[in-house]
Amino acid sequence: MGVGGGDVGVGRAGVLQALGSRVDMFVRGQRLLQSFDEELATQLAQDMHHHGTRIHFGSNVAGLHREDGRLRLSGSGDCEEESFD
Repeated sequence: MGVGGGDVGVGRAGVLQALGSRVDMFVRGQRLLQSFDEELATQLAQDMHHHGTRIHFGSNVAGLHREDGRLRLSGSGDCEEESFD
């Protein structure tokens, strides 16, 4: 699980996915890499999705807490429904 769609978050997600982890990215905005070319960012998101990364756009993560042995996100958007081992 990663929070953020900037260059550090995207890089970390790519490494973790390449190492075999299930990766979910929670991005506040509507695309990755806001300061980069829009076409490049869109293609990158498509490529990451193709390789198994789940990207949740429009997610405003407010916190992370443990519940019944799992990590649970709190906030708005897709993060309301997500929990992780």
